[in-house]
Amino acid sequence: MKYQRIHLFKHTETSWVVLVKDVRTGKKYVEKGVLKRANPILIHQWRKELDVLSHWQDPYIPELVDVKENDVAYMLVETYIQAETLDVWIRKHPLLKTHYRQRFICQMMHWMESLHQLGYVYVDLKPQNLLVHSSHVYLIDFNSCIEIGNEAIVSASAFNQDVQKHKREKIDQMGLKKMIRFLYPMSHLLPASKTFFLWTLRLKRLVVALILLNLSVFLVTPSFHSKWNRIDIYLSSGSSQDFLLAYKAQENANLYVWIENGWISKDVYENPKTAAFLIHQAIQTKDRSICEYINQHIPISTKEKILDESADLLEWVDDPPTQTWLDHYVEHLSKKQSMSKMDAFLLYCLKHHIIVSEKAWKQMIQWPSSKPISDSFANHFLEYCLFLRSQKREITQLPSTLVHFFKQEGHDSEFYQLWRQIR
Repeated sequence: MKYQRIHLFKHTETSWVVLVKDVRTGKKYVEKGVLKRANPILIHQWRKELDVLSHWQDPYIPELVDVKENDVAYMLVETYIQAETLDVWIRKHPLLKTHYRQRFICQMMHWMESLHQLGYVYVDLKPQNLLVHSSHVYLIDFNSCIEIGNEAIVSASAFNQDVQKHKREKIDQMGLKKMIRFLYPMSHLLPASKTFFLWTLRLKRLVVALILLNLSVFLVTPSFHSKWNRIDIYLSSGSSQDFLLAYKAQENANLYVWIENGWISKDVYENPKTAAFLIHQAIQTKDRSICEYINQHIPISTKEKILDESADLLEWVDDPPTQTWLDHYVEHLSKKQSMSKMDAFLLYCLKHHIIVSEKAWKQMIQWPSSKPISDSFANHFLEYCLFLRSQKREITQLPSTLVHFFKQEGHDSEFYQLWRQIR
C-alpha cells in the first residue's frame, strides 16, 4: 500500500505518529514510526505495540493493518478511530450517566483481563489512552505494555507514575482504581486505607450525633416535612401528576440532579404537560447535553402534542425531527398563521437541509393568504423554494402573495432574480 501523510499527531527527533491516507482507497489510518538510530527504549516500545496488536483482536482496539521497514526506520499502520479522548468527551458531556460509567469500567476490566491472559500488563491506563465514539470506549497506545514477570522499568505517564512501586500483577488494578476515581470524582471522599477507615469508625458516634443535631433543626419545621413529603410521594408513585409539585417543592431545583439520580419517570416523559415543562427547564439550562437527553426520552407521540415546545427544542439538539412531526407542525403553523414561527421554521430547514413532504409543501404554498409579509419571511421562503428545486423537487410557481411582494418597489432580491432565471 502507498500512504499519503495528511496530519501530524506528535513527533520527536526519532519517532512520529501521523494520520495517513491510502492513496488508492482514500481510507485513513494511523502510522507509528521510529528511526533505527533511536533510543533502544523507543524501539522496544514500538515493538511492544506491534506484539500486542499482532496477538490481540478486539472490536474496540485498533487493528494492525501493515508493517513496514526501510533502511532507516520501522513503521506500523493501524486503523484510525476518529473519536475524542475520554477526558475531553466528559467535559463536553457533563451528564455522564451511571450506565455509561459502569459500561466503561466493565470494558476496561475486560481489556485488562484479556491482556493478562496474553501475558501482558498494560501499565498506562489513563483518560488520554481511551477514546469515545458513539458512546463506545476504545483502548489505544500499547507501547507501555510489558510482559508479566518482566523486571524492566515500567514506562508510565504522569497520570500513573505512582503505580510503578507496585508488583507487576497489581499495576493494572491500581490503574483501574485511578480510572474509577476519575469517572466517579466523589470517590476520593471514601476511606482510602484501612487505617483511615478504622479512624472513621472511632468517630462514628460523634458523626451520628452531629447529623442528628443538624437534622433536628429542619425536622421541626413544617416546610421541611411538606417538601420531602411531596418528593417522597412522587418517587413512590412516579406519577406525572405528582411530579410538578415535587419538582417545584425544591428550592433552586436542578434538572441535572433529577436526571443523574434517575428520578424522572416514564410517565413524566409521556405526559404532554410535564414533557413541555421538562423542555422549558432544559432550554433554560442552555446545556446541549441536557437538551439532548430530554429530547431522546420524550416519545414522538408526545412531541406531536406539544408542537411549539418541541419546535423550540430543535435548535438545541442534533437529531432531526421525524417526517410525521414535520407534517403536524406545518399544519399547526398553517392554522395559527404565525409568520414569525414559520420564518424560524424555514430558517431551521435551510440550516439543516430539511426536506418537507409533499403534503406539508402543499400547505406551505397556500400560506399566508392575507397577512402582510415581512422581508425576512419572503426571502427565507424563496430561498427554501430554490433549495427544494436543487433537491429535484418539482416547484414551478410561487404563492401569489410572494410574487406580489417581490414585484413591489424596493422588494426585489437576488433570490427572486435567480428564481425567474431558472423557472
